[in-house]
Amino acid sequence: NESKQLNYYLPNYVKDTDIMVILHFLGRYLFQSIFSSPIEEKFSQEDYKILDVGCGPGTWLLDLATIYKSPSFFGIDLFPIYPTEIKPDNVEFKQGDVLKGLPYSDNTFDYVHQGNMLSIFTLEEWQIVIQELIR
Repeated sequence: NESKQLNYYLPNYVKDTDIMVILHFLGRYLFQSIFSSPIEEKFSQEDYKILDVGCGPGTWLLDLATIYKSPSFFGIDLFPIYPTEIKPDNVEFKQGDVLKGLPYSDNTFDYVHQGNMLSIFTLEEWQIVIQELIR
Protein backbone atom coordinates (compact mmCIF):
# COMPACT_ATOMS: atom_id res chain seq x y z
CA ASN A 1 0.00 0.00 0.00
CA GLU A 2 1.48 3.28 -1.10
CA SER A 3 0.05 5.93 1.20
CA LYS A 4 2.77 8.57 1.17
CA GLN A 5 2.37 11.62 -1.00
CA LEU A 6 5.06 11.96 -3.65
CA ASN A 7 6.54 15.35 -4.37
CA TYR A 8 7.27 16.87 -7.72
CA TYR A 9 11.02 17.30 -7.97
CA LEU A 10 10.91 20.30 -10.30
CA PRO A 11 9.57 23.76 -9.41
CA ASN A 12 6.05 24.60 -10.50
CA TYR A 13 5.84 28.27 -9.71
CA VAL A 14 6.18 31.14 -12.14
CA LYS A 15 9.37 32.47 -10.54
CA ASP A 16 11.07 29.08 -11.02
CA THR A 17 10.07 28.31 -14.62
CA ASP A 18 13.54 29.19 -15.88
CA ILE A 19 14.75 25.85 -14.50
CA MET A 20 12.10 23.95 -16.49
CA VAL A 21 12.98 25.86 -19.66
CA ILE A 22 16.68 25.13 -19.17
CA LEU A 23 15.94 21.41 -18.63
CA HIS A 24 13.95 21.32 -21.87
CA PHE A 25 16.77 22.80 -23.92
CA LEU A 26 19.38 20.68 -22.15
CA GLY A 27 17.41 17.54 -23.04
CA ARG A 28 16.98 18.77 -26.60
CA TYR A 29 20.72 19.32 -26.88
CA LEU A 30 21.65 15.98 -25.31
CA PHE A 31 19.24 13.96 -27.48
CA GLN A 32 19.61 16.22 -30.54
CA SER A 33 15.82 16.23 -30.92
CA ILE A 34 12.67 17.73 -29.43
CA PHE A 35 11.01 14.30 -29.25
CA SER A 36 12.03 10.67 -29.36
CA SER A 37 9.07 9.19 -31.25
CA PRO A 38 9.18 8.79 -35.05
CA ILE A 39 6.31 11.21 -35.64
CA GLU A 40 7.94 14.08 -37.50
CA GLU A 41 6.36 13.09 -40.83
CA LYS A 42 2.91 13.48 -39.22
CA PHE A 43 3.61 17.12 -38.40
CA SER A 44 2.78 18.15 -41.95
CA GLN A 45 -0.87 17.13 -41.42
CA GLU A 46 -3.11 20.05 -40.50
CA ASP A 47 -5.55 17.89 -38.56
CA TYR A 48 -2.80 16.34 -36.38
CA LYS A 49 -3.35 17.12 -32.70
CA ILE A 50 -0.69 16.90 -29.99
CA LEU A 51 -1.34 17.10 -26.24
CA ASP A 52 1.28 17.80 -23.56
CA VAL A 53 0.03 16.76 -20.12
CA GLY A 54 1.84 18.59 -17.33
CA CYS A 55 3.09 21.16 -19.83
CA GLY A 56 4.49 23.55 -17.19
CA PRO A 57 5.53 26.78 -18.92
CA GLY A 58 4.75 25.18 -22.30
CA THR A 59 8.33 25.15 -23.54
CA TRP A 60 8.08 21.80 -25.33
CA LEU A 61 4.92 22.84 -27.20
CA LEU A 62 6.16 26.33 -28.00
CA ASP A 63 9.42 24.91 -29.33
CA LEU A 64 7.52 22.52 -31.62
CA ALA A 65 5.00 25.15 -32.72
CA THR A 66 7.75 27.48 -33.91
CA ILE A 67 9.06 24.74 -36.20
CA TYR A 68 5.84 22.98 -37.24
CA LYS A 69 2.98 25.25 -38.30
CA SER A 70 0.42 22.64 -39.42
CA PRO A 71 -0.51 20.63 -36.30
CA SER A 72 -2.55 21.87 -33.37
CA PHE A 73 -0.78 21.82 -30.02
CA PHE A 74 -2.56 21.62 -26.67
CA GLY A 75 -1.06 21.87 -23.20
CA ILE A 76 -2.64 21.24 -19.83
CA ASP A 77 -1.19 21.75 -16.37
CA LEU A 78 -2.37 21.94 -12.78
CA PHE A 79 -0.58 25.27 -12.38
CA PRO A 80 -1.22 27.99 -15.00
CA ILE A 81 2.39 29.01 -15.56
CA TYR A 82 2.11 28.74 -19.36
CA PRO A 83 1.77 31.82 -21.60
CA THR A 84 -1.79 33.03 -21.99
CA GLU A 85 -1.42 35.86 -24.49
CA ILE A 86 1.81 35.70 -26.45
CA LYS A 87 1.95 32.33 -28.17
CA PRO A 88 1.61 30.85 -31.67
CA ASP A 89 -1.94 30.57 -33.03
CA ASN A 90 -1.71 26.78 -33.20
CA VAL A 91 -1.08 26.43 -29.42
CA GLU A 92 -3.78 26.31 -26.74
CA PHE A 93 -3.24 25.96 -22.99
CA LYS A 94 -5.70 24.94 -20.27
CA GLN A 95 -5.51 24.53 -16.54
CA GLY A 96 -6.53 21.08 -15.38
CA ASP A 97 -5.74 18.03 -13.29
CA VAL A 98 -5.12 14.75 -15.12
CA LEU A 99 -6.24 12.86 -11.98
CA LYS A 100 -9.68 14.47 -12.29
CA GLY A 101 -9.86 13.65 -15.99
CA LEU A 102 -8.68 15.50 -19.04
CA PRO A 103 -11.26 17.96 -20.43
CA TYR A 104 -11.18 16.39 -23.89
CA SER A 105 -13.27 13.71 -25.61
CA ASP A 106 -11.89 10.23 -26.25
CA ASN A 107 -9.60 9.94 -29.28
CA THR A 108 -9.11 13.71 -29.59
CA PHE A 109 -5.32 13.53 -29.91
CA ASP A 110 -2.97 11.78 -32.27
CA TYR A 111 0.03 12.07 -29.96
CA VAL A 112 0.18 12.57 -26.18
CA HIS A 113 3.35 13.66 -24.40
CA GLN A 114 4.12 13.75 -20.70
CA GLY A 115 7.56 14.53 -19.34
CA ASN A 116 9.21 14.98 -15.95
CA MET A 117 6.23 13.72 -13.96
CA LEU A 118 7.46 10.29 -12.92
CA SER A 119 7.83 11.13 -9.24
CA ILE A 120 4.58 12.95 -8.56
CA PHE A 121 2.04 10.11 -8.77
CA THR A 122 1.56 7.06 -6.58
CA LEU A 123 1.17 3.65 -8.22
CA GLU A 124 -2.60 3.90 -7.81
CA GLU A 125 -2.64 7.36 -9.37
CA TRP A 126 -0.53 6.16 -12.29
CA GLN A 127 -3.32 3.75 -13.21
CA ILE A 128 -5.68 6.74 -13.54
CA VAL A 129 -3.11 8.85 -15.39
CA ILE A 130 -2.25 6.15 -17.92
CA GLN A 131 -5.93 5.52 -18.63
CA GLU A 132 -6.39 9.23 -19.29
CA LEU A 133 -3.33 9.41 -21.53
CA ILE A 134 -4.41 6.51 -23.74
CA ARG A 135 -8.12 7.22 -24.04
